[in-house]
Amino acid sequence: MCGIAGWIDSGGVDASAMDRALEALNRRGPDGSGTWMSPDRRAILGHRRLAILDTSSRGEEPSVSPDGLSAFIHNGEIYNFRSLRKELEELGERFASRSDGEVAHRMLRVRGAAALGRLEGMFALALWNQSDRTLLLARDRIGIKPLYYCSLPGGFAFASEPKALLRLPGVAARLDSDSLSDFLAYGYVPFDRSLFAGVRKLPPAHSLLFQAGEARIEVSRFWKLEPVTVRDDAGELRSRLEEAVVSHLVSDVPVGAFLSGGLDSTTVVSRAAFPSQRPLPTFTVAYRDGNLDDIRYARIASGALATEHREELLDIGDLETALARAAEVYDEPLYDSTALAVLELSRLARGSVKVVLTGDGGDEIFGGYGWHETVLRYERLRERLGFLDPILSAAHRGIVRALSGAPLAARAAGSARLLAGDFPDRYFPVRGFFTAAEQRRVLRRTPRDPAWLFRKFDRPDLPLVQRLLYLDIHTYLPDNNLMLVDRSTMAHGLEARVPLLDRRLVEHAFSLPPERIVRPGATKIAFREAIAPWLPTEILTRPKSGFSPPFKRWVGGPGREKAFGLLERGDLAADGVIDPHGVRRLVESGTQRRHNKLWLLLNLEAWYHRWIRGGACGSPEPRISTA
Repeated sequence: MCGIAGWIDSGGVDASAMDRALEALNRRGPDGSGTWMSPDRRAILGHRRLAILDTSSRGEEPSVSPDGLSAFIHNGEIYNFRSLRKELEELGERFASRSDGEVAHRMLRVRGAAALGRLEGMFALALWNQSDRTLLLARDRIGIKPLYYCSLPGGFAFASEPKALLRLPGVAARLDSDSLSDFLAYGYVPFDRSLFAGVRKLPPAHSLLFQAGEARIEVSRFWKLEPVTVRDDAGELRSRLEEAVVSHLVSDVPVGAFLSGGLDSTTVVSRAAFPSQRPLPTFTVAYRDGNLDDIRYARIASGALATEHREELLDIGDLETALARAAEVYDEPLYDSTALAVLELSRLARGSVKVVLTGDGGDEIFGGYGWHETVLRYERLRERLGFLDPILSAAHRGIVRALSGAPLAARAAGSARLLAGDFPDRYFPVRGFFTAAEQRRVLRRTPRDPAWLFRKFDRPDLPLVQRLLYLDIHTYLPDNNLMLVDRSTMAHGLEARVPLLDRRLVEHAFSLPPERIVRPGATKIAFREAIAPWLPTEILTRPKSGFSPPFKRWVGGPGREKAFGLLERGDLAADGVIDPHGVRRLVESGTQRRHNKLWLLLNLEAWYHRWIRGGACGSPEPRISTA
């Protein structure tokens, strides 16, 4: 796990600017820094190292080919690098290190971009080919590791985080208006967008080819999730789970695990603790004024699995200070209040280990969320009322028109769960935040279609259960959950690995019969059966409980006026980005999920204050871009 950056410029690059970009990533890689510059000084690659595999100097990057014609950097881990190395050695390749990066570099040189399909792991990588002046970027299949890029006058740049790009000449911190609308709609910035104008994300399972001579960018997908033939057998799934966890234990430094006492993290710990020669370090935090179930159940799991457990109770302290601290880490904002807790959890773990396993992804691939049940219920009811479909759709359109612009406009969202004609429009009220009508009141402008993301990744050709999993795996999982885990852990120089998102396990889970995944009243059906022999009864029967700080308590009741005050005197209001009085009217009118929406805007305010008003590099006016 590391931080990477690169810059191509036809007029020549400035090494000191790359040093400043790498400095912005120093927490991702506290163990060292390296750069490589092309002989013509028109391309430079930079790397901040967190030494995990081959911690000697031989494992340092950039990796340069023996002929000097290519240079390579990556962030993440290639878990099958040993088998790939053996394959390459049989072709005559020789290696100077025991690192996974050198193996990935050689694979790409020998096999070309087709080699991306052979890499199993989490990665964001870059390969510069000096002979034809091309840059290849790629991001792992699920989006565990981030990668951002931007076109520049005369060139191109990329980095692990936007904050590094903001240190380069020609990159300004300006707010993208469309992405702002997306953030209000989803609580995260999705797909290939960034909240910084001109900065893009490389989507998961995609590669990018930049041809410097023609300044041309080609983005293409190298993997797509599709059902495969699997055997619906608890023993088979157990084997897949075991293989996934064991493959993620490869490391030359100590490994621990986050443990919440839920099904996913306890399953991962149960398999990781078994082959360990010493007690596996595990870590849990909870807020003192919140739900302490994670502490209690983590103790049960730790006792049963004989881990070396550490826990800590947290206090939020001053809310404004806590949000500002989070904004410093998350250079793209997140609604998810879990971010605050995972930051503290990462700090606790980094005191003992450099690598942690997490249970992230289990709900997305095995069907564990409450909204899966909610959508199934609504869709089954709609099927029973199928003969009324034209009437239901017309009724919904009438409700929206009647309430448009009215104080109760948000209530139309509730009817959309059942009445809207298109599935993405029915799904948005379950998973989204600010509707189009609400955004008009808050932003004082007409937003883009709030459900565009769900339209893009909707798969009507799949059974409804797989349709829901596909949506989660391509939206909420990479752009909220995995972004949160990456930024939180890397802020403390800690590598997080997610065994439940092993490609083979994901494909297996996605291909199970729908009725074996989730149904109203039962979630993670096949998964629960498979892990039953491994987990204590108390964990198996624990009610579903999200790992979330008590933010509704912080912004509700007596805290609501303070929250309104932060927005009313904040930079978003001062710059005319939001109408704070429209926010107050919206919340006080009883809009659905009102505390969630208020929390979302508070996080946006803290981010805007730090990154747009504060400006990592003194960004010029205008602060908002509509281009």
